[in-house]
Amino acid sequence: MKMLPPDYTGHLRLVRTPDVEGDDNRGFRADLIEAYVDDEPAGYALTLFIPRDRFETWYPNGIYDYLRLHSGISLPHDPADPAAAEALQRSRIRVSVDPTDPDRVAKIMAGLKDRYATGMESFMAFNVDRPKMDYIRVYTEGEKDFKVFPRDKPGFLRRNRMTDFQGLGIGQVLYREMARWHAEQGRPLHSSSLIEPSAVAAWQHMANNLPGAVSLESRPVLTARSSGPMYVMDGTSIGPWAPQWAVSAALVRQDGSVEDLLSSPTPMLGR
Repeated sequence: MKMLPPDYTGHLRLVRTPDVEGDDNRGFRADLIEAYVDDEPAGYALTLFIPRDRFETWYPNGIYDYLRLHSGISLPHDPADPAAAEALQRSRIRVSVDPTDPDRVAKIMAGLKDRYATGMESFMAFNVDRPKMDYIRVYTEGEKDFKVFPRDKPGFLRRNRMTDFQGLGIGQVLYREMARWHAEQGRPLHSSSLIEPSAVAAWQHMANNLPGAVSLESRPVLTARSSGPMYVMDGTSIGPWAPQWAVSAALVRQDGSVEDLLSSPTPMLGR
Protein backbone atom coordinates (compact mmCIF):
# COMPACT_ATOMS: atom_id res chain seq x y z
CA MET A 1 0.00 0.00 0.00
CA LYS A 2 1.31 3.45 -0.90
CA MET A 3 1.77 6.23 1.61
CA LEU A 4 0.03 9.57 1.33
CA PRO A 5 1.95 12.33 -0.51
CA PRO A 6 3.88 14.55 1.91
CA ASP A 7 1.80 17.65 1.15
CA TYR A 8 -1.21 16.01 2.88
CA THR A 9 -1.65 15.80 6.64
CA GLY A 10 -3.80 12.66 6.49
CA HIS A 11 -7.28 13.59 7.71
CA LEU A 12 -9.72 11.07 6.26
CA ARG A 13 -13.45 11.84 6.25
CA LEU A 14 -16.26 9.61 4.98
CA VAL A 15 -19.74 11.03 4.45
CA ARG A 16 -22.92 8.94 4.16
CA THR A 17 -25.79 10.20 2.01
CA PRO A 18 -28.81 7.84 1.88
CA ASP A 19 -31.18 7.71 -1.07
CA VAL A 20 -29.10 10.23 -2.98
CA GLU A 21 -31.21 10.09 -6.14
CA GLY A 22 -34.61 10.11 -4.46
CA ASP A 23 -37.52 7.78 -5.10
CA ASP A 24 -37.94 8.41 -8.82
CA ASN A 25 -36.07 5.47 -10.38
CA ARG A 26 -38.54 2.57 -10.53
CA GLY A 27 -38.20 1.93 -6.80
CA PHE A 28 -34.41 1.81 -6.66
CA ARG A 29 -32.58 3.42 -3.76
CA ALA A 30 -29.02 4.67 -4.21
CA ASP A 31 -26.87 5.05 -1.08
CA LEU A 32 -23.64 7.02 -1.36
CA ILE A 33 -20.45 7.24 0.71
CA GLU A 34 -17.95 9.91 -0.32
CA ALA A 35 -14.31 9.92 0.80
CA TYR A 36 -12.27 13.06 1.42
CA VAL A 37 -8.61 13.44 2.37
CA ASP A 38 -7.85 16.83 3.89
CA ASP A 39 -11.21 17.95 2.40
CA GLU A 40 -10.05 16.97 -1.10
CA PRO A 41 -12.48 14.57 -2.88
CA ALA A 42 -10.77 11.17 -3.01
CA GLY A 43 -13.52 8.81 -4.19
CA TYR A 44 -16.96 7.39 -3.56
CA ALA A 45 -19.00 4.19 -3.43
CA LEU A 46 -22.61 3.79 -4.51
CA THR A 47 -24.97 0.91 -3.79
CA LEU A 48 -28.27 0.21 -5.48
CA PHE A 49 -31.29 -1.87 -4.43
CA ILE A 50 -35.08 -1.77 -4.07
CA PRO A 51 -36.36 -1.73 -0.49
CA ARG A 52 -39.31 -4.06 0.04
CA ASP A 53 -41.73 -1.23 0.83
CA ARG A 54 -40.79 0.57 -2.37
CA PHE A 55 -41.27 -2.57 -4.41
CA GLU A 56 -44.80 -2.85 -3.07
CA THR A 57 -45.42 0.81 -3.95
CA TRP A 58 -43.96 0.70 -7.46
CA TYR A 59 -45.11 -2.80 -8.46
CA PRO A 60 -48.57 -3.27 -6.88
CA ASN A 61 -49.80 -4.97 -10.06
CA GLY A 62 -46.88 -7.36 -10.32
CA ILE A 63 -46.01 -8.38 -13.86
CA TYR A 64 -48.03 -5.51 -15.36
CA ASP A 65 -45.89 -2.92 -13.60
CA TYR A 66 -42.70 -4.83 -14.39
CA LEU A 67 -43.61 -4.87 -18.10
CA ARG A 68 -44.45 -1.17 -18.05
CA LEU A 69 -41.37 0.00 -16.16
CA HIS A 70 -38.72 -2.28 -17.64
CA SER A 71 -39.99 -3.41 -21.04
CA GLY A 72 -42.04 -0.46 -22.23
CA ILE A 73 -45.21 -2.54 -22.48
CA SER A 74 -48.23 -0.92 -20.81
CA LEU A 75 -51.19 -3.28 -20.76
CA PRO A 76 -54.68 -2.86 -19.30
CA HIS A 77 -55.66 -5.75 -17.06
CA ASP A 78 -58.80 -6.55 -19.07
CA PRO A 79 -58.17 -8.12 -22.53
CA ALA A 80 -61.64 -6.87 -23.59
CA ASP A 81 -60.48 -3.29 -23.09
CA PRO A 82 -59.88 -1.83 -26.61
CA ALA A 83 -56.79 -0.14 -25.20
CA ALA A 84 -55.18 -3.57 -24.74
CA ALA A 85 -54.93 -4.20 -28.48
CA GLU A 86 -53.68 -0.66 -29.05
CA ALA A 87 -51.04 -1.13 -26.34
CA LEU A 88 -49.80 -4.32 -27.99
CA GLN A 89 -49.43 -2.50 -31.30
CA ARG A 90 -47.53 0.40 -29.71
CA SER A 91 -45.23 -1.79 -27.63
CA ARG A 92 -41.81 -2.97 -28.69
CA ILE A 93 -43.26 -6.34 -29.76
CA ARG A 94 -45.42 -4.58 -32.40
CA VAL A 95 -48.28 -7.10 -32.43
CA SER A 96 -51.21 -6.20 -34.64
CA VAL A 97 -54.41 -7.70 -33.22
CA ASP A 98 -58.12 -7.15 -33.77
CA PRO A 99 -59.46 -5.24 -30.73
CA THR A 100 -62.82 -6.95 -31.23
CA ASP A 101 -61.22 -10.35 -30.58
CA PRO A 102 -60.60 -10.32 -26.81
CA ASP A 103 -59.75 -14.04 -26.78
CA ARG A 104 -56.87 -13.41 -29.16
CA VAL A 105 -55.77 -10.38 -27.12
CA ALA A 106 -55.96 -12.43 -23.91
CA LYS A 107 -53.84 -15.18 -25.45
CA ILE A 108 -51.13 -12.74 -26.49
CA MET A 109 -51.19 -11.06 -23.08
CA ALA A 110 -50.89 -14.41 -21.34
CA GLY A 111 -47.93 -15.30 -23.55
CA LEU A 112 -46.26 -12.01 -22.71
CA LYS A 113 -46.72 -12.55 -18.99
CA ASP A 114 -45.31 -16.08 -19.24
CA ARG A 115 -42.41 -14.83 -21.33
CA TYR A 116 -41.42 -12.17 -18.79
CA ALA A 117 -42.35 -14.04 -15.59
CA THR A 118 -38.89 -15.60 -15.18
CA GLY A 119 -37.29 -12.23 -15.81
CA MET A 120 -39.42 -10.62 -13.12
CA GLU A 121 -38.59 -13.36 -10.61
CA SER A 122 -34.88 -12.88 -11.31
CA PHE A 123 -35.30 -9.11 -11.09
CA MET A 124 -36.93 -9.39 -7.66
CA ALA A 125 -34.39 -11.88 -6.32
CA PHE A 126 -31.50 -9.72 -7.50
CA ASN A 127 -32.78 -6.30 -6.42
CA VAL A 128 -35.35 -6.41 -3.62
CA ASP A 129 -33.71 -5.86 -0.22
CA ARG A 130 -30.38 -6.90 -1.77
CA PRO A 131 -27.95 -3.94 -1.87
CA LYS A 132 -25.11 -4.37 -4.32
CA MET A 133 -22.04 -2.30 -5.00
CA ASP A 134 -23.15 -0.53 -8.16
CA TYR A 135 -20.07 1.66 -8.50
CA ILE A 136 -16.89 2.41 -6.61
CA ARG A 137 -14.32 4.93 -7.72
CA VAL A 138 -11.06 6.22 -6.29
CA TYR A 139 -9.78 9.26 -8.13
CA THR A 140 -6.53 9.24 -10.05
CA GLU A 141 -4.18 11.96 -11.17
CA GLY A 142 -5.64 14.16 -13.90
CA GLU A 143 -9.32 13.74 -13.03
CA LYS A 144 -10.30 17.35 -12.43
CA ASP A 145 -14.00 17.58 -13.28
CA PHE A 146 -16.44 14.75 -12.66
CA LYS A 147 -20.17 14.24 -12.38
CA VAL A 148 -21.71 14.45 -8.95
CA PHE A 149 -24.98 13.05 -7.66
CA PRO A 150 -27.82 12.84 -8.44
CA ARG A 151 -26.49 11.55 -11.73
CA ASP A 152 -29.43 12.88 -13.77
CA LYS A 153 -28.91 16.45 -12.53
CA PRO A 154 -26.38 18.91 -13.96
CA GLY A 155 -23.31 19.68 -11.90
CA PHE A 156 -19.62 18.96 -11.64
CA LEU A 157 -17.25 18.91 -8.70
CA ARG A 158 -13.88 20.58 -9.12
CA ARG A 159 -10.83 18.97 -7.56
CA ASN A 160 -8.21 21.40 -6.35
CA ARG A 161 -5.24 19.03 -6.49
CA MET A 162 -4.49 16.34 -9.05
CA THR A 163 -3.57 13.65 -6.55
CA ASP A 164 -3.62 9.96 -7.42
CA PHE A 165 -5.50 8.46 -4.46
CA GLN A 166 -5.44 4.89 -5.77
CA GLY A 167 -3.36 2.37 -3.85
CA LEU A 168 -3.86 4.16 -0.52
CA GLY A 169 -6.51 1.84 0.92
CA ILE A 170 -9.39 4.24 0.26
CA GLY A 171 -11.24 1.64 -1.78
CA GLN A 172 -10.98 -0.83 1.13
CA VAL A 173 -12.41 1.75 3.51
CA LEU A 174 -15.33 2.43 1.15
CA TYR A 175 -16.14 -1.27 0.79
CA ARG A 176 -15.99 -1.89 4.52
CA GLU A 177 -17.98 1.17 5.52
CA MET A 178 -20.66 0.46 2.95
CA ALA A 179 -20.97 -3.08 4.31
CA ARG A 180 -21.20 -1.77 7.89
CA TRP A 181 -23.89 0.73 6.85
CA HIS A 182 -26.10 -1.91 5.24
CA ALA A 183 -25.51 -4.27 8.15
CA GLU A 184 -27.08 -1.62 10.39
CA GLN A 185 -30.20 -2.06 8.24
CA GLY A 186 -30.04 -5.86 8.46
CA ARG A 187 -28.72 -6.47 4.95
CA PRO A 188 -25.41 -7.90 3.65
CA LEU A 189 -23.57 -6.18 0.81
CA HIS A 190 -23.31 -7.95 -2.55
CA SER A 191 -21.07 -7.46 -5.54
CA SER A 192 -22.56 -6.33 -8.82
CA SER A 193 -23.58 -8.74 -11.58
CA LEU A 194 -21.20 -6.99 -13.97
CA ILE A 195 -17.88 -7.05 -12.15
CA GLU A 196 -14.64 -5.79 -13.69
CA PRO A 197 -11.29 -7.55 -13.16
CA SER A 198 -10.10 -4.82 -10.76
CA ALA A 199 -13.24 -5.27 -8.66
CA VAL A 200 -12.81 -9.07 -8.66
CA ALA A 201 -9.28 -8.56 -7.34
CA ALA A 202 -10.55 -6.21 -4.61
CA TRP A 203 -13.29 -8.60 -3.51
CA GLN A 204 -10.93 -11.59 -3.54
CA HIS A 205 -8.37 -9.62 -1.53
CA MET A 206 -10.99 -8.91 1.10
CA ALA A 207 -12.18 -12.54 1.04
CA ASN A 208 -8.60 -13.68 1.73
CA ASN A 209 -8.11 -11.23 4.58
CA LEU A 210 -11.57 -11.12 6.12
CA PRO A 211 -12.53 -14.81 6.33
CA GLY A 212 -16.06 -15.27 7.52
CA ALA A 213 -17.02 -11.73 6.54
CA VAL A 214 -16.40 -11.85 2.77
CA SER A 215 -17.00 -14.90 0.62
CA LEU A 216 -18.18 -16.13 -2.74
CA GLU A 217 -21.94 -16.43 -2.86
CA SER A 218 -22.89 -20.07 -2.45
CA ARG A 219 -26.09 -19.62 -4.47
CA PRO A 220 -25.55 -16.50 -6.60
CA VAL A 221 -28.58 -14.79 -8.11
CA LEU A 222 -27.78 -14.66 -11.81
CA THR A 223 -29.19 -12.34 -14.43
CA ALA A 224 -28.91 -12.35 -18.20
CA ARG A 225 -26.09 -9.80 -17.85
CA SER A 226 -24.14 -11.54 -15.08
CA SER A 227 -20.41 -11.92 -15.56
CA GLY A 228 -17.63 -13.00 -13.24
CA PRO A 229 -17.80 -14.34 -9.68
CA MET A 230 -20.24 -12.87 -7.18
CA TYR A 231 -19.32 -12.04 -3.60
CA VAL A 232 -21.14 -11.15 -0.40
CA MET A 233 -19.88 -9.17 2.61
CA ASP A 234 -21.40 -9.44 6.09
CA GLY A 235 -20.86 -6.07 7.71
CA THR A 236 -21.88 -7.29 11.17
CA SER A 237 -18.46 -8.88 11.64
CA ILE A 238 -16.47 -5.93 10.26
CA GLY A 239 -15.22 -3.22 12.58
CA PRO A 240 -13.92 0.30 11.96
CA TRP A 241 -10.69 0.53 9.98
CA ALA A 242 -8.51 3.20 8.41
CA PRO A 243 -5.25 3.17 6.42
CA GLN A 244 -2.05 3.53 8.43
CA TRP A 245 -1.35 6.99 7.02
CA ALA A 246 -4.56 8.43 8.49
CA VAL A 247 -3.93 10.73 11.46
CA SER A 248 -7.70 10.98 11.89
CA ALA A 249 -10.60 9.11 10.33
CA ALA A 250 -14.18 10.30 10.76
CA LEU A 251 -17.41 8.76 9.53
CA VAL A 252 -20.21 11.31 9.18
CA ARG A 253 -23.51 9.49 9.49
CA GLN A 254 -26.76 10.53 7.84
CA ASP A 255 -28.04 12.09 11.07
CA GLY A 256 -24.94 14.27 11.34
CA SER A 257 -23.30 12.27 14.14
CA VAL A 258 -19.62 11.46 13.76
CA GLU A 259 -17.84 8.17 14.50
CA ASP A 260 -14.09 8.10 15.11
CA LEU A 261 -12.83 5.16 13.07
CA LEU A 262 -9.50 5.22 14.90
CA SER A 263 -10.98 4.87 18.38
CA SER A 264 -11.35 1.09 18.06
CA PRO A 265 -9.48 0.11 14.89
CA THR A 266 -9.47 -3.43 13.59
CA PRO A 267 -6.40 -5.11 12.09
CA MET A 268 -5.23 -3.86 8.75
CA LEU A 269 -5.97 -5.94 5.68
CA GLY A 270 -3.09 -7.83 4.12
CA ARG A 271 -1.24 -6.04 1.37
